[in-house]
This record gives sequence, C-alpha cells and structure tokens, in this order.
Amino acid sequence: MKKLFLFLSIFFILWSCHNKKQEVSPLPDATFTVSVNNNNVATFSFTANKNDIYTFDFGDGERLTGILDYIGANELMEHKHIYRKNGNFTIKLTLYNKYGSDQKQKIVDARNASVADFSYEVLANGKLKLKNLSQNPRYGHKWLIGDTSYNGSYWFYTSTEQDPIVNIDLNGKYQIRLEVPGEYSASMKEDTVYIKNAKRQMTFSGLYKGKTAELSIDGTLFHYKGITTGGIMSPYGLSQQLWESTSSHIVYSKFYNFPNDNLLQPLSKEGQY
Repeated sequence: MKKLFLFLSIFFILWSCHNKKQEVSPLPDATFTVSVNNNNVATFSFTANKNDIYTFDFGDGERLTGILDYIGANELMEHKHIYRKNGNFTIKLTLYNKYGSDQKQKIVDARNASVADFSYEVLANGKLKLKNLSQNPRYGHKWLIGDTSYNGSYWFYTSTEQDPIVNIDLNGKYQIRLEVPGEYSASMKEDTVYIKNAKRQMTFSGLYKGKTAELSIDGTLFHYKGITTGGIMSPYGLSQQLWESTSSHIVYSKFYNFPNDNLLQPLSKEGQY
C-alpha cells in the first residue's frame, strides 16, 4: 500500500510539473537568417510562438510590426522584403511577449536591384551627350527628353541606345529622364539641363519694357514654352511663347514649327511689358 501511495504521489508531481512547463510561454529568441535573390528580394526566417509580437527594421527606412496570434509553439516564420536600392543594410528583429523580449541584428549585402542613374555633358552646338550609369539594367532602359514647360507630359526624344548623343536645336531648359524597368517596379532618374549654345536660334521681335526689340533665347533672361494645338505637336510645338526666366510673365508669343518652317509669323503681342 505504501509503495502504491508513493508511486501515485510521484506520478501526480511529475504530471503537475509537466502541465506547468506547458503553460509557461518560452522567452522569445530573435535569431534569424536572411538570403537575397537576384531581384533584391530578401527572405527572413525566424522561430516564434503564439502571441509573440515582432518588429522588423529593414535598414532602408521601412519597418514592419505584427502579432503572431495565429500560430502554435516554436513555429518557423518567413517574411520577404524588396530592397529597391543597392547597398549594405542593417536589419534588426525584435521579438517580445509578456515574459520578455529579445533583439538580434545582421548586415545584409543587397546589390541586385535595377537602379537608374546617368550623367550628361553639353558639347558644342547644343549637342547633349548622355551616359548610362545604371546598376543592373537587366531588362533594358529608355531615354526621354522633353520640354520642361509640359511637366513631363510630352517627350520629343526617346531612345534605347546606351550612350546617345542628341542634337538640341534651340536654347532652353530641357528635362532628361532615364527609365530602367525591374522585376517588381521601374527605377527612374530625372534631371534638368540648360542649353545655351544651340546652333540654330529662335528670336522674337516685339515690344519689351516699352521698347521695340529683337529678343534671342539664350537660356538666361528668356526661355520658351511650347503650346499644343488640337493635340498635335511638331518636335518643338506648334506655338511658342517667350517668357521671362525669373517670372511667369509672357513677353511675346507666335506660331512656330521649327525646324520645318523657317518663317516665324507673329501671333500676338501678349502681355506687353
């Protein structure tokens, strides 16, 4: 009888300890692994328990926080993140629950993103030399040049050449864009160039500050703005307006179809200064 009582006592003690061990949630362990594929997608793997709260700091300015209320105990979790720029990033993972917290960090080298980059040089007679400096342009690229007055809505030049040289006929301010598509999104870079040495010039004759004058667009005091007509445009617009570079004041406007029409016809003397 004594032996039976002793056996039952030991059994109930062990059973009680076992239940208590199951009831206590383990302290979080934020150890994780990371791998980066050819498209700069990082995959993070870590082990967590039900009701653990996690926070990822991906090192690129983006963060993610969530609660794992749908899992069991000691389950393997995965999360993916796209790095849209190339470089070394310090990743921090923080796990915490009501019993404690833990944080681990790693540095990941992610250098497979397609990133648009370029430089340019203005040559003699308004020639514009473009140089493609893009990183990983595995899906190609596209150059666009437009009149800045359209805010990028019209591009008179497009090319898929690597380093094209573009002839700019008129002095003025132009917008350059380089687009590089990627697996998940396109990368784009824009810049503005001022052409002041174009071979062919455009002049306006009219009143300026109360005096008759012939005004030449040199990229400093004046610039032009293209205007669409009926949705159709020549390379530089069916109508041109001369603006002061330091204001939005229209000095003069006229019909213009350069370089196909060398006869510049006055349209009106708008807003005589």
